[in-house]
Amino acid sequence: MKRLADLGAAAIGQGEDEAGKATPAVMHASLSTVLDTPAMLHEVFGPAGLLVRCNEGNDLYTFAASLEGQLTATIHGTPADLAKYAGLVDILREKAGRLLVNGFPTGVAVNHAMVHGGPGPQLRPAPAHP
Repeated sequence: MKRLADLGAAAIGQGEDEAGKATPAVMHASLSTVLDTPAMLHEVFGPAGLLVRCNEGNDLYTFAASLEGQLTATIHGTPADLAKYAGLVDILREKAGRLLVNGFPTGVAVNHAMVHGGPGPQLRPAPAHP
């Protein structure tokens, strides 16, 4: 979160520090700050969120269009919101591999069985047992 703060984001809230665990935090930044500082949108690992403040109207479309490719994108809104900003679907379906509406992407269990690829030993065949 220090990286986001150094780039101009401000803290909204933070959980309590607990030994051996990541501290959850939420930060915010204006759309203009994010557009001027694309590094703000680089992935942050851990329990963290960045809220980008957009005015109604074109700001949402401008922000969505500025995004690079994503694994998932989620739109939350009332039926009226979803109708009013239906154009976001067209933008985000080109940006994300999975688009959700009023839902949450499935979680990922971070454990020793999780394989993320790469040249590490997890991709080598197991040794034969006699």
